[in-house]
Amino acid sequence: MFFYSGDFHKRRFNVFGEAQFGFSHLKSQIALVAMPTVSTTDNSFSWMLGGGADYAISPHWTARGKLDLLRTHFANTGQSRLRLCLGVAYTFGTRER
Repeated sequence: MFFYSGDFHKRRFNVFGEAQFGFSHLKSQIALVAMPTVSTTDNSFSWMLGGGADYAISPHWTARGKLDLLRTHFANTGQSRLRLCLGVAYTFGTRER
C-alpha cells in the first residue's frame, strides 16, 4: 500500500507499507563423530510487517530500501528478525505516473 508519492530533487519518491502472511519450514540436522545423525523438522505460521521507499533514478531505473519485521514460532518459542533490504529495479516499457 502506497502512503505518499511526491518529488524529491526532481525525482519521483514513493513511500509504502506492506504485510505478508505465510508458512515457514525449518530443518535441523546434527552430525557428530561416532554418533548417529539426528534430524528434526518444524513448520510455523509466519508474518512480516514493514515498509520502505522507492526513488526513481531515471525513467526505467528505481532504487528501493525497506525494513521488515519477520515473526515465526518454532519449537514453542517465538523468533523475531529485522530485515533491511536495499536494491535496484528496472522497468521495461513506460512507467506509470
